[in-house]
Amino acid sequence: MEKPLTDWSALLGGLAHELKNPLSTINLNLQLLREQQSMGDTPQAERSVKKVDLLLGEVERLQTMLTDFQRLVSNAPLDMREKNLNDIVADVLEFENEDLTRRGIGVASQFDRNLPLIPLDENLVRQALLNLIVNARDAMEDAPGTLTVSTRREGDYALVEVIDTGVGMDEETLKRAFAVYFSTKQRGTGLGLPMVRRIVERHGGIVTCDSSPGVGTRIGMGFPIKGEGECDEGS
Repeated sequence: MEKPLTDWSALLGGLAHELKNPLSTINLNLQLLREQQSMGDTPQAERSVKKVDLLLGEVERLQTMLTDFQRLVSNAPLDMREKNLNDIVADVLEFENEDLTRRGIGVASQFDRNLPLIPLDENLVRQALLNLIVNARDAMEDAPGTLTVSTRREGDYALVEVIDTGVGMDEETLKRAFAVYFSTKQRGTGLGLPMVRRIVERHGGIVTCDSSPGVGTRIGMGFPIKGEGECDEGS
């Protein structure tokens, strides 16, 4: 008998968890090796440090991929609590502000102060928003511009929009943007945007996206306002 989808999700999530343990051990030992090699003052030691740095980068990429994959396939109950969406957005922006400023990216925020408290899994919403901000940052890597994050009420939803002035996407790329493992980044995992959509849809919400090459990208996450949307999971 074929396994139900939920069983496969649990199996794959467990496999990802098991893979993260040896990766953590590899990461720790590579850091120790790098520390030892960096004490040397020879061309050979310098080459060794560069090779270890390359391996550390690959381990970090795999760890990120596994974390995103776990969030993508997770069926764990949501920790739903009434939250102030503006506070969550403000905290994430503050967390990222130093890095964005260092990269020459301007930050603008526009909050709808009349939004009511909304039932959310705060940790997952933070992760989804952080992912969108990182995507927007990367889209402006070659030509730093402005990142705008706003909140507003849109019908029965509280909407968070992340807007960048980056490279943008053509129509074909936009159609595939939320496909699993599709990425335009050289070292992208192709799991970030599918994970964002998965988190929002588990809240009973909606994701919107529009983009133009050379202009930028706008992605919105709409979360149901209590009593006006479908948000039964984990509540």
